[in-house]
Amino acid sequence: MGLLNDSDNQKKISAIFMRHSQKLIALSFQCGIIWFAILASDVFNNKTYFSENALLPGLVVREFNPRSSLSRLLEALKEEASVHPSQIPSAWIQGHFRQLGLDVYQNNFTVQYPFGSRPIYKGNNLYAILRAPKVASTEAIVITTPYRDYDSIHDNTLPSIALMIELAQTFRKHAYWSKDIIFLVTEHENIGFQAWLDAYHDVSTSDYILSEKLQSTSGLIQGVINLELSDYYFSHIDIKIEGLHGQLPNLDLFNLAVELCIREEIPTSFQSQFNFFPSKVLTWKSWLHNYITMSRMILLQATGLPSGGHGLFHRFGIQALTLKSVTEKRSKGDSVTLIQMGRVLEGTVRSLNNLLEKFHQSFFFYLLPSTRSYVSIGLYIPPFALIALPVLIKALYLYLNIQESESNSEICPRGKIGAKGGILKPEVTVKYGAIFLIFFISGLSLQSKELVAATYLLRVHLFIQIFSLLFIPIFVQIFVQLLEQFYPNSNLLIGFITVSCMPPPVSSAVLLTKKVGGNEAVAVFNSALGSLLGLLVTPALLYLFFNGSGDVPIWSAILQLSLTVVFPVVVGQGSRMIIGYILPKYKFFLSVTGNFLLLLIIYTTFCDTFSSHNEAFTLSTVIITTITVILLQFILLGLAFYVSTSFLFRFTPEDIIAVLYCSTHKSLTLGFPMLKVLYANQAQFILISFPLLVYHPMQILIGSFLVPFLQKWMQNKTRFNNKLHFV
Repeated sequence: MGLLNDSDNQKKISAIFMRHSQKLIALSFQCGIIWFAILASDVFNNKTYFSENALLPGLVVREFNPRSSLSRLLEALKEEASVHPSQIPSAWIQGHFRQLGLDVYQNNFTVQYPFGSRPIYKGNNLYAILRAPKVASTEAIVITTPYRDYDSIHDNTLPSIALMIELAQTFRKHAYWSKDIIFLVTEHENIGFQAWLDAYHDVSTSDYILSEKLQSTSGLIQGVINLELSDYYFSHIDIKIEGLHGQLPNLDLFNLAVELCIREEIPTSFQSQFNFFPSKVLTWKSWLHNYITMSRMILLQATGLPSGGHGLFHRFGIQALTLKSVTEKRSKGDSVTLIQMGRVLEGTVRSLNNLLEKFHQSFFFYLLPSTRSYVSIGLYIPPFALIALPVLIKALYLYLNIQESESNSEICPRGKIGAKGGILKPEVTVKYGAIFLIFFISGLSLQSKELVAATYLLRVHLFIQIFSLLFIPIFVQIFVQLLEQFYPNSNLLIGFITVSCMPPPVSSAVLLTKKVGGNEAVAVFNSALGSLLGLLVTPALLYLFFNGSGDVPIWSAILQLSLTVVFPVVVGQGSRMIIGYILPKYKFFLSVTGNFLLLLIIYTTFCDTFSSHNEAFTLSTVIITTITVILLQFILLGLAFYVSTSFLFRFTPEDIIAVLYCSTHKSLTLGFPMLKVLYANQAQFILISFPLLVYHPMQILIGSFLVPFLQKWMQNKTRFNNKLHFV
């Protein structure tokens, strides 16, 4: 610590860093690229496996064997399509589904093209529902295909429709279905999918697509298989998984499709690359194949465009993929038939029918070097961090360069832009405008009903709130007293204590709990409860620890907090009761507005720091704060994990995951504006608030890094508990 506190040593370290910054940037980027490329080798990635045991792939005997009826049905459909070119033969398709006893409906929609003369196009989706005979329509499985005839620029999908009708005829003979099966034929490609999804969920995601309300629906959709089969005979199946904005389905669904295709002796490819079976021996040929496959996947995700109609289902939390037939020049005797594909679909639907809950066991973030190997988020995050590190190095270089040139006042001069008395007038706009709006948006977004929905797990909730708002502040107070012996910077140490008093975040803890597969309801409940308690507990703790050493006396501070924190939250909750039904439509806008206001508060804080030439905010401050925050987070995570897994509490693995994230994470969105109210007039406010600014991104990075390890632990724990039940 003394090395970093000495001003001469600080200048030497800064000079060395600035002199070698370009080398560090090049080294970091190159190491990241090399590390990333190495992951394509089967030696350094993992073989795929099934995490969800309920799928039971290939366990049942597949019975689909229509013989010649499928080919006759396909020929009849081709004749009907030729009579009505460029138009979906809705009457013919509806008639065949109705003959089988299915509920058949239409979904009409219109699309207004947003450019030029803004023409309006009309479309029609057809869907038939095979109702589960012995259960209510609470869950569903969907088989879809976009309608394309011979006039389409894409390969026709008439075989897909014929196969769906034959599958419906086979499925209706059995009574073991626990989920409804929906057969969907859409018009106008992805636009038709989006129109049907909007109508099914009774939402509107686009101002240019207007969809009629559906006459009938089913329950929660568990899985979707989209078909793009263009001929009765084909050479192999290409599996597409990339969705809108790079979203991916659960890895178990992909593994299920691959496994069943292999069992039916159907060659499979991914990114137009056939599978190289994983090998423990590093070979140039297998590595190059895997690297090309993985690179194609990344580039396709980077575009943000879905690779098929399945990609629009992901935004609704529905796991989906596309099976596309590929025809090559080879003898008909060696080709795959549509009947084989039907047996694959039968096995897939039977496996999805076995599911007792939504997909959650396996990965949602992964890369695929081949169809039989994967790279988890825990493996590709470190090289990605090295690739992104040059941005931070360059930012630190510019900051040190600013300090050396003594031009801080030119970048954020007093009386200009974001400093006090400047153009933005932060002493008025931030203190009475931005902070009020942030807590108003928090009140609008706070789902108070969740506080009632999950109250039955009282022990878990008490543990999280006591650990977060009582144990952590006391522990950090002791931790800071020990740290004070080595680094006597009182303002920075105050900052660590303020972090410990903050409530849990609303979003990051919930998202990470969901990624691992923990108890999402517990995470949502405690995020909402912690936000409410934090409005009262956090200021009380700060005054308790610092004996009312803020800018204003305690009663004045309580009044100020009531006006700028509690009052806008109450107004937001009251507004939610009145206009809550339209809030989902503006959820993204509210999120962007809240983030913008938070960035405005942080920006004006740094402007004040630079304009006042705060010499206490140095490179050593950044290094010490970052190291201390990382150390503190790992200690708190370890303590939370150790205590929550003890026999004293007997929490389930899912509850422990929620405890781990909700009890140790702290909110920047609520915490920073609250500090701005209590300590805004102190000259060292940047030092007090800086630990919180570091803590927030670090908790997300560390939490994401731990995801695969916690998933593995939870799977092992679940298997162990299941064995105990059998014994």
